Amino acid sequence: MGVMLGLPLALAMRGIMGKEKFEQWIESKDYLLYTTFDSMEEMRRDIEASGYDVTEWYGSLKTHLTQNKSSYFVWKDIDGKIVARMSVYDDKAAIKEFIEAVEGRAKKKIFYEDGKDSVNISAEEIQQAAESVTDLYYEEYPTIYVDVQLLCDIIERYQIEILTYSEDEIKCRYENYDMIFSRQKGEEPFNLEINSSSKNMRHLHDCIDCLNEDYYAALQEKTYIGIRKKIMEEGFEIEEEQVMEDNSIVMMISVG
Repeated sequence: MGVMLGLPLALAMRGIMGKEKFEQWIESKDYLLYTTFDSMEEMRRDIEASGYDVTEWYGSLKTHLTQNKSSYFVWKDIDGKIVARMSVYDDKAAIKEFIEAVEGRAKKKIFYEDGKDSVNISAEEIQQAAESVTDLYYEEYPTIYVDVQLLCDIIERYQIEILTYSEDEIKCRYENYDMIFSRQKGEEPFNLEINSSSKNMRHLHDCIDCLNEDYYAALQEKTYIGIRKKIMEEGFEIEEEQVMEDNSIVMMISVG
């Protein structure tokens, strides 16, 4: 007799609880600049020719707006359009200088806001952006991270500096963000506290998304190996395994 066992390799929960609300907050801080580039290759060629970099970043491409590399944005392909996804907190003066450099070299309009023919950043907007910067920004989110060693392995994989480490607290630093994972008891999930001199959470959000995906993959692999081992120890035979479209695995087990 055979039985079917479904193993959810794509966990329904995201790493950050309240993900939908967090996503909505992040999206409200997005500043999208559409372009006339036909491809990422064309974009890369023209941007680099204008004196700016285009570098790999967690599966995406990013460009630094300043020489000290303190500010950057990510390139995205949205419905076939090459888009610069910036934050409303990015340096408006640096954005304006970047646009002028790229369009000046090309001698044509390249960047535009959705529904508009071009991008206009006024001196007033630049001044307002400068005045809106706060000294310290703080946020706290619950997570589902429980396995401390697994979490540390994933953090180090992305070359995020771990400052201090214990079973119930991990302090680390990523760019301008101080990140503290802490919990009261070893069986509880960690909370994530974020301290930063910048309100721009987009860059950190991108990083957290990458951490989440790798944490899930490692956790799911660990769960899969454990279940498979238990099945074999019980003397059952796995007749067939099939990976489904939702990345779950269905096992056909012979139970005698």
